[in-house]
Amino acid sequence: MLDFGSADSEERERAASYVEEVMDMLEIESSGGLLNMWAYGFDPAELLAKSPNVPPR
Repeated sequence: MLDFGSADSEERERAASYVEEVMDMLEIESSGGLLNMWAYGFDPAELLAKSPNVPPR
């Protein structure tokens, strides 16, 4: 993904939203966690999978 440097989280969320819209147009169901990694620095699904208190999906 592009490096937005000092972009704040709101700007990253907006950019990720645009990417999701394009993914929908192209019928791409998932980024495989890449959008979360880019926007937030982690993938919440990965954290949930590692948590002993959360049942697997």
